[in-house]
Amino acid sequence: MLRFLILACAFSAINAATECGQPAIDPTEMSTAIVGGQPAKANSWPWMTEVIKNGYHYCGATLIDNEWIVSAAHCFDDDLTNAVHEFSVGGHKSANDGGKSEWRRQTFTARKIILHEGYTKNGNGNDIAMIKLNGQVQYNDYASPACLATSRPSNGVDAYVTGWGALEYKGDSPDVLHQVNVPIVSQDACKSAYGRTRIDSTMICAGLKQGGKDSCQGDSGGPLVVKTKAGFNSYEWTLVGVVSWGSGCADPGYYGVYSDVSYFNDWIKDTMARN
Repeated sequence: MLRFLILACAFSAINAATECGQPAIDPTEMSTAIVGGQPAKANSWPWMTEVIKNGYHYCGATLIDNEWIVSAAHCFDDDLTNAVHEFSVGGHKSANDGGKSEWRRQTFTARKIILHEGYTKNGNGNDIAMIKLNGQVQYNDYASPACLATSRPSNGVDAYVTGWGALEYKGDSPDVLHQVNVPIVSQDACKSAYGRTRIDSTMICAGLKQGGKDSCQGDSGGPLVVKTKAGFNSYEWTLVGVVSWGSGCADPGYYGVYSDVSYFNDWIKDTMARN
């Protein structure tokens, strides 16, 4: 117990000293697996992590500490022993399109991949995983952590999803990182769309009732972030969701479903402290 408290305090001290959610480039200053979005400015989402499986883009993830990333459990629920997973921070191009040679990239393997103990392949809940990297990310303008949500964002708040996933259902994937903004929707609205038994307290939903904007195949595990006030005239980007599942991609009448980071906040910190 004492060891856990010491580690927890050390974790808090490290995070207090490290500015999270502070991109060097404003990602929202735009002219216009992400459906209905647009190419992101290079390195404007410095916590965006690419999960590369056997040499190819597979999922997304989020850097939250210099040794830890958060992703979706379903990205790792099979073939953990035979697949070769790499985790790349600081890139803009997809690994499928020459991204692995980008000089800004820092690429690691996993020291540990920890799936939430409540996750099962047959269910949608608890779809979250923690990956401890085999080295430390060197923070710079191209690689820095997102902040962790401690509470669920209000309904209607604009959130952003980023990824290298398909641009339409079962369609082609882009060669560079894409982004799209989607509003947070209420649990009642999401339950009305999917049925009350499919949406639980581990999930948060975002999107438009008319469809047209969403994450898609290949975006799984990636970040849903919101810009939150951090003090007088200062803001930070906070990780509120992990791309999990949905009906197709941007289908009318349905929303994107994400693992609720505020719900898992204690589990995330506990996992880091114990490992």
